[in-house]
Amino acid sequence: MLYLGYILLITIAAAAAGRGASRSRLSLTAKSETLLLRWMVLLFFLSYFILGLYKIEAMQVGNWDFGIYDSMLRNAASGNGLMLDYRGRFDHFSPVMMLFAPLYLLRDSPIWLPLIQSAALAFAAPLLYRTAKRYFRTGPVPLLLTAMYLFNPYYSRLALYDFHAECLFPLFLFAAFYCYSRKRMPYFFLFLALSPLIKEDFVIPVAAAGLWLMTQKRKRLWGAAAIAAAAFWTLFVLKIYYPLLLGENYWHYGRYALLAPTFTQTLMNIFGMIAGLWNPFVPGVVVSVLVPFAFLPAANWKMCLLFWLPTLGIQLVSTSIHQQLLFSHYSSALIAVTPVVALWGARTLRVLLRRRKPSLRQQRAGIASAAILMLAVHLLFCDLPLTRYTNYTVEPEFTYSGGVLSLPLRPAYWQEMIRLGEGWIEPYVELAKYYELTENDVVGTVLTDSAVMYKSRIEELNEMHGAYNAHEAALDHNLHMLGLKTDSMMEMGYAERKRVHNLKYYTWVEQQQMAVEDLNAQWYDTKNTWDAVHAQAKELDELINEFNEATGLLKAL
Repeated sequence: MLYLGYILLITIAAAAAGRGASRSRLSLTAKSETLLLRWMVLLFFLSYFILGLYKIEAMQVGNWDFGIYDSMLRNAASGNGLMLDYRGRFDHFSPVMMLFAPLYLLRDSPIWLPLIQSAALAFAAPLLYRTAKRYFRTGPVPLLLTAMYLFNPYYSRLALYDFHAECLFPLFLFAAFYCYSRKRMPYFFLFLALSPLIKEDFVIPVAAAGLWLMTQKRKRLWGAAAIAAAAFWTLFVLKIYYPLLLGENYWHYGRYALLAPTFTQTLMNIFGMIAGLWNPFVPGVVVSVLVPFAFLPAANWKMCLLFWLPTLGIQLVSTSIHQQLLFSHYSSALIAVTPVVALWGARTLRVLLRRRKPSLRQQRAGIASAAILMLAVHLLFCDLPLTRYTNYTVEPEFTYSGGVLSLPLRPAYWQEMIRLGEGWIEPYVELAKYYELTENDVVGTVLTDSAVMYKSRIEELNEMHGAYNAHEAALDHNLHMLGLKTDSMMEMGYAERKRVHNLKYYTWVEQQQMAVEDLNAQWYDTKNTWDAVHAQAKELDELINEFNEATGLLKAL
């Protein structure tokens, strides 16, 4: 029922945007427009907050991302800083999360996380609306642009995939450009410069905004300041915060490999990253981001080139396949930057239309087309329908049936990327690279099924995606072999192995309500845990023999 109301409101917003309040203008009354905006924001907030609560109750949140932030805020509330129960220090630079630690003092509960995320994303919309209203005092553009942001398919990725600090970035960026529209540049710079406090990645849109400002009259000094702030944050995080304060290298450095020891190597890395953008999937990603905004960002080439493309490009040059495909929270920067660029594109388009003086009917047709396009993209590709989302989250080898990535641009390629992008093979390839293994080396593991057990699964995948061929094998080799780094690996001693063991805490204790004593017994009481399992070897062998006899597997071999 909630989703039906959601769809109904989108339809109303699309219809209202394309219909004029009178024959003389393309706008609603101020009261009607404000009321519609409030209902859109409220419904979005409630939709994602309720679904977030459902995920917690249904144990569909991850012990990795969701558990990381839950553990971190609980430790911060206890005075332990941004620490994790099971992994030590948080692997990102995100001091802004300390602001939410007091919430865990009011109530120690993970429900704060979906509340923060849904509220931050939903209530950023009025700031975008007010900014657009500064430039479009009448007409449907502010409301339509806000709807394009809220009903964006990528929005559902960020809102439904666990919790991430990135959800705060639209709030910061929209606040910055609202101040820009009111010509309050110090506040604009303040919100912009503080964005990297959310996560270190946001130095990219900050620097990109600086490049754009450098082209604006009387704004060049502020642009230089934004670039300088981005450079300062980058050097602080990479050269001071991680190596000096934390005593370790930046965890995710290998995704970009941009900064090298020498200037020549750095230039080569930059050119290599730019060359990496000439991939066949890049046009599909670009179009998938532009379509929900009716291609408005492309109307202002200067802002699109200097502000939007760097924000998108830094993700496309990453070695992480999920980042390249804009999965989940990796699309957060684009969610914020694209509507801002679309606003400037709409302003540019307005100037062009004034010169050509289109009729009222033509204007209405254009607005209605944009609204219908926004509505259609949402209905076709949004992840909000719970059946799609549940399949995407729970099943390890899912068949992706929704979202922007299902756009029929290169369907075979997209499907293959999605099917193989989960990275289950990556740890094994990284292990081989770390120890420089060759075809003469053998790695032994435990409790691993034989490949023979998955013949039926291979047949299913062949039916779904077609037979595996040399082209797809080359694609997999480039994606999952050549691009892998070993900087995220470590040889573990006692303390590190204990941290891995503690990863079980969130799943076992908080989600499944098991006793902490049972978890601790696996580490300390080996006699009654692991030794007891090993003592079952004879019984397990008998069960295996019964299974093989029933299936006829050994006889067939």
